[in-house]
Amino acid sequence: MWLLIFDIPNSKEKLQRKINRMLHKLQASCVQKSVWKSENLEILKAIANEIRKEGAKASILKEEVV
Repeated sequence: MWLLIFDIPNSKEKLQRKINRMLHKLQASCVQKSVWKSENLEILKAIANEIRKEGAKASILKEEVV
């Protein structure tokens, strides 16, 4: 599993809605408001790039239980 963690400013509501639609279409699980979990790394990378392209922050982490 992979985690997408992002920070989109409130002033970019259109981007927030777009990213939420993409994550729901992917059937990602919402862990917290800006933390989503999915098995599909390639699509998460594409979503993270879309977020960064608009000037916001995004990171992808691998979920591991220690």
